[in-house]
Amino acid sequence: MRRIGWGALLALVTAFVMPGQLLAEDGVRYREEIKSYSQRAIELTNHKQGDQLSTEMAQVKTWLDEALVQLGKENFDNVKILVQRARVQVEWGEVFIALLDKRAAANAREAELLEARQALSVAKAELQELENFEAQLQQTIASKSKQ
Repeated sequence: MRRIGWGALLALVTAFVMPGQLLAEDGVRYREEIKSYSQRAIELTNHKQGDQLSTEMAQVKTWLDEALVQLGKENFDNVKILVQRARVQVEWGEVFIALLDKRAAANAREAELLEARQALSVAKAELQELENFEAQLQQTIASKSKQ
């Protein structure tokens, strides 16, 4: 009977144990990603304008639920695809919400600008009235000083 050296034994253990550890690490990583994207989808849905994303976030929830099922079956290729789909959709939703927020802020600034322009028009009209009144007073003073 041949004796197996420590190097060969280590190689055998590495060959059989390491893939299991890698799969476990993948499972943990995917589970964390699923949890993260799920939380981000919930935050998008709860956003004040999140109702505009309800269909997309429902799809994300479906993909993430299926990813958990596939994760339980250790079908990591399908998990990867489903998580990537969810990631893209969630990131798109975040950009969309950011765009809506920026648009709302721009509309508010535009309203403030319009209000300021109206106030400026009123102030210009009042100034013109005061200048006209001043001119009339100066004419009255000039005509009385000539008499």
